[in-house]
Amino acid sequence: MSGDWDVTCAILQTTDERADRLLRQFPMASPMQQGAEHVVRRRKLAQALLQDLLNRAIGRGPWTIVSGENGKPLIAERAGEPAFGISLTHGGNLVGVAISNIGAVGLDIEPHGRERDLAGIARYAFGPREQQTVAQGGVTAFYRIWTLREAIGKATGEGLALVTDGIDRIASGPEEGAWAQDDGRWLLLHRHLGAASLALAVRACGPAAAARWSSARIRWEGLA
Repeated sequence: MSGDWDVTCAILQTTDERADRLLRQFPMASPMQQGAEHVVRRRKLAQALLQDLLNRAIGRGPWTIVSGENGKPLIAERAGEPAFGISLTHGGNLVGVAISNIGAVGLDIEPHGRERDLAGIARYAFGPREQQTVAQGGVTAFYRIWTLREAIGKATGEGLALVTDGIDRIASGPEEGAWAQDDGRWLLLHRHLGAASLALAVRACGPAAAARWSSARIRWEGLA
């Protein structure tokens, strides 16, 4: 792969014929692989997809993935290797992974299908302006905000504690596309994947990263 990217992401359907090949190529064994069979398969597939993407984007695999503070996945350090941020996600029949060379990254996919009290969740988890946005925009507005908040929580390692802290975090930005927020501290992106939302968050390393942030700096695999 060319090195002309800030973030590279791979998205894969669990039913794709490539999925079984990846699971055979990277048979991950993890003590965290517990739960319903379909959930375990998605977790293993996300790990395999990440290994495959790391090998092709950076090379020099296999890569050792460890749990950092609060369970955030990290690439084990190697002498002389540059630092890369990573993130994994799965939802519905989709799995996704992201690699960033400009800062910590979070990726989240959330299907819209489940019946939920979205207004009630927004009152509990979101800030006042975000709650108003959900009241006006309904389902798509809720999942845009939720996935972006979760992507930020994954990037920081705070997870659901940040997602549900009641502080307005998604104050601006387009319905779809990439933008910089908080004076370039956060680089964000949201996309619709049919009846699902995908969000990406990168904690930028300096103003130069924010200045060049755009959809063109993100390499996608599995998405048009």
